[in-house]
Amino acid sequence: MRRLLGDRLGKRLVVPAEAMGDTVELVVRPADLSAAMRTLRDDGDLRFEVLADLCGVDTGATMQVVYHLWSPLSSDWVRVIADGLSRD
Repeated sequence: MRRLLGDRLGKRLVVPAEAMGDTVELVVRPADLSAAMRTLRDDGDLRFEVLADLCGVDTGATMQVVYHLWSPLSSDWVRVIADGLSRD
């Protein structure tokens, strides 16, 4: 799944997709978030249809928005992190 996600999201990823147990973590820029989320939902090989969790994270330097997604096509969860939001 990690490789497929990396192939489909390519240059939208800030760092390569990383697998951690049953979760693949994807880090995107806030400007690329909408397009990345559309790809995750609409791509027939991915179909991440369930938003299980949405939260904000204050790192002390920046703000992040974190999404946890599930697909009926995979046993892996996906964590999407929109990183680099201004504290202002």
